[in-house]
Amino acid sequence: MNFSTIKKLSVTSAVALALGFGSMHAHAQSVAVGTTFTTAAALAVTDVADMAFGTYAINVSGGDTLALTIVGATATGTAAATTCTGAVDPGSTCTEVTAPATTGGVNVDVPVNGTVVQISGSVTTDFADANLSLGTLTYTHGAVSGGALPTAFDGTTVTIAAAATPEFVGLGGTLSITGNPAAATTFNDAEVTFNVSY
Repeated sequence: MNFSTIKKLSVTSAVALALGFGSMHAHAQSVAVGTTFTTAAALAVTDVADMAFGTYAINVSGGDTLALTIVGATATGTAAATTCTGAVDPGSTCTEVTAPATTGGVNVDVPVNGTVVQISGSVTTDFADANLSLGTLTYTHGAVSGGALPTAFDGTTVTIAAAATPEFVGLGGTLSITGNPAAATTFNDAEVTFNVSY
């Protein structure tokens, strides 16, 4: 066998191999695969019940400032605890007539079990009556009863146990009474804002 024959055989083999490999891919198929991404429900907070201080017999005398405090309960439908202090002058009185029927508060709803969320709150609108001022706000949740509710997110948190199961956070605060508001009157023009964030 001479060199020319070997060369021809090599070329023939290369062509055959190329044709063979080419024919292996002649029946290749392609398919498009879709891609999806889904977001969970958003973090949500809803108003459940207003903060109600109840009904009190009030008389402010001798320059006293009364402090009527409510502490939110851990569950909606449960009455908030109330106390009134600051009556020093013998003419001052702050006596409960009717206790709040329920506690003020909100429901917090999360998409993941055991979500830790930050909370804050502030007085958006105070009472118009100059004798009444809603001051420090508090919250009740889990083992915390009457904890200080910061006016801005500062790391104060609550843990919501179950996803898609609204969990109650009770709200409370202190109402300062510096003078005598009108008797036999319901004051309902104050408003607070409760905030929640991851």
